[in-house]
Amino acid sequence: MALTAGYGEGERAVASGSGRTVLRRARPAFVLSALLALVLAALTVLPLILFAELARDLIDGADGDRLALLAAVGGGAAVIGLGAGAILLTLLHFYDQYFASALRRTVLDKLVRLPLGWFMPRRRTGLRTLVHDDVNALHYLVTHAVVDVVVTVVTPLAILGYLFTVNWTLTLVLLVPVVGYLVVMVVLAARDQPRLREMLAWDEMLPEVCERYIHAQPVSRIYGDDAVVDLPGELAQMSGFLKDWQRDTLGSKAVLLQLNRPMTAMVLVTVAGTALIVAGWMPAGALVAFLVLGTSVGDRILAAAYAPNGVREGRAAAAALDRFLDTDELVPPAAPVEAAASSQPAALAFDAVEFASTDGFGRLDGVSFTCPPGGITALVGAAEGGREALAALAARWWDPAAGTVTLDGHDLRRYDERQLRTQVAVVHPWVRVVPGTVAENIAAGRPGATREEIVAVARAAHLDALIERQPDGYDTVVDADRLSAGALQRLSLARALLTDPRVLVLHEAVTAADPDAAWEVRQGLSRLTAGRTVLVVAERLRTVAAADLIVVLAAGRVVEQGTHAQLLAAGGRYAQRYRDETGERS
Repeated sequence: MALTAGYGEGERAVASGSGRTVLRRARPAFVLSALLALVLAALTVLPLILFAELARDLIDGADGDRLALLAAVGGGAAVIGLGAGAILLTLLHFYDQYFASALRRTVLDKLVRLPLGWFMPRRRTGLRTLVHDDVNALHYLVTHAVVDVVVTVVTPLAILGYLFTVNWTLTLVLLVPVVGYLVVMVVLAARDQPRLREMLAWDEMLPEVCERYIHAQPVSRIYGDDAVVDLPGELAQMSGFLKDWQRDTLGSKAVLLQLNRPMTAMVLVTVAGTALIVAGWMPAGALVAFLVLGTSVGDRILAAAYAPNGVREGRAAAAALDRFLDTDELVPPAAPVEAAASSQPAALAFDAVEFASTDGFGRLDGVSFTCPPGGITALVGAAEGGREALAALAARWWDPAAGTVTLDGHDLRRYDERQLRTQVAVVHPWVRVVPGTVAENIAAGRPGATREEIVAVARAAHLDALIERQPDGYDTVVDADRLSAGALQRLSLARALLTDPRVLVLHEAVTAADPDAAWEVRQGLSRLTAGRTVLVVAERLRTVAAADLIVVLAAGRVVEQGTHAQLLAAGGRYAQRYRDETGERS
C-alpha cells in the first residue's frame, strides 16, 4: 500500500521499535510556528502598549505629532497582527490536512499488517478512537497548540513587564486577585480529589450500565427495571452525588468568580492607584495604563495556565498512536511455500513454542506436541492456562515469540497469509457480521463463491431454515442485533465450510447456543470435521472424550497428553477434573 511520500518510512521505523514518534515529521512545523507565534505575540501586545501610552500622553498634554505617531504605529501593528495571525493559521491548517492524511494512510497500512489476534479483544469503539479520534485529537496540537501556548504565555508576561516599568507597586497589587484565585483553586482541587475519583468511576461505569439496560429491555419490561440493571436508580444516585458536590463547592466557586472578574481588577486598580497618586508615589496619567491593560491581566494569566491542557490531550493521542504503530506485525515471507493439496491430511505441530499476550490469550512456555493428521486434538485446562493462545497461534492470529508452529513441516510464517486462510479455518464465539446480505456474509471468506455453493454450506450448517424465513431469503440484509447466538455460530460454521479447510480450529463452538441450535451446530461440525485435522479448545471434558489426542495445559505448559482412556488410567489432573465434572468415582 502506497504511503504519502516522506511520512510512511518514519512510521515504519516506529513499528520496528526505533522509538520515533508520529509527531516527528511535525517538529519543523512546531519550531517555525513557535517563532512566528513570538512575532504574533509581539504584534498583539504592541498596539495595547501604544494605545496605553497614547492615553497617558493625552492626559499629560503631549503634542499632536507624537499622538498621531502612536496612533498610526499602534493601528498598523494591530492590522499587521490580525493579518499575520490569519495567514499563520491558514498555513497551519493546510499543513494539518497533509499531516492527518499521511498519518491515516500510515495507520490503515499498519492495520492490514497486524495479526488477527490484535483485533479480537477490541470493540469497534476502541478502533474508532484509534483510527479517527486520536488522529483528530492531533489537529489542535499541530494547528493551534504552539501558537496558543506561546501567545497566551508571552502576552501577559509582556504586559506585566510594561506595567512594572510604569509602577511596580500597583503591578503587585494587580496580581493579588490572581494569586488569590490560584490559592483557592489549589485548595478546592485538593479537597475534591475523592469526588473527582468517584466522578471518573461514574463516567467509566455508566456507558456499560446503559448498554446492559438497553439490551435487557425484554426482561426489564416484564419484571421491572431492577431485575437486570436499575438504570433509573443509578442515574438518580449520580444526580444526587453531583447536586451534593455543587452545593458544597458553591461558596468557593462564587469567590473564584469574583476574583477573576475584570470589574474586580478595575476597582482594585482604581482604589490602590488613587491612593498612590494622592501619596505622590505615582503620576495620575500612569493610572490609565493600568485601566487599559491591567483589567485583562488575570484572564490572560489564567489562560496561560490552561493552555497546556490541549497540548497534553494531543500528546496523549500521539502516545496511543505510537504504541499502536509499535505493535508487532505479521511479516510476509520472502519466498512463500506452496500449500499441499486439500485431499492430503494436514500435519500440524508445535515445537518449543513460547508466547505471551496482554489481550486475554494467555501465555505459553516451551509447549511441544503434534496433532494427529486427520484427527481431533483437544486442548483442555484453565482458560488462562494457554489453550486460547495455542488456538490463536494455530490460526496464525499471532506469531510465537520463540519456537515454531508448523503445517506440513513448514513454519506458518513461510505461508502467504491469504493462502494460509484457505488452509486453516476457525469457528469461534467472536462472530463478526459484515455489512451486506446473508449470502455475502456466508461468502465473507470466499467472495467468489456461487449461490449454489453458498446454499449448500448453509444447508450443511443447518442455517437454511432460518434464512428461508427471512423476507428476501439469501438477499436479506443482515442485522447482527436480530441474530441469536446460535444463528451467529451457524453462520461461522457455514463460512468455514465454504473455504473447505484442511485444518479446523474450534473455540468451544456450541457454548452459546440453545439446545436445538446446539444439536444443529454439532450436526454441521460432524460434517466439517470429517477427514480434517481439528484442534478443539474445550471447556467441558465430556465433549472431547472421543478425541484422538487430549492435551492438558496449566500455567502455559503441557502437564499431560494422551487419549481419554490413557489420561483416566494415569489418574492425574485430567482424571480428577473429569470425575468432578461427571460425578464418576473410581
